Amino acid sequence: MKKVLIATHGKMASGIKRTAELLLGEMADITTIDAYVEPDVDIEK
Repeated sequence: MKKVLIATHGKMASGIKRTAELLLGEMADITTIDAYVEPDVDIEK
């Protein structure tokens, strides 16, 4: 079984998964990472 990871800046990854599930049904094998969504996090540290 294949697993898919979608990682993007902002909330785009979650949006892509929600759109795919709207068209194809629930997909448990897709994991998303929404990066840099919290403005107070200092990525330099």
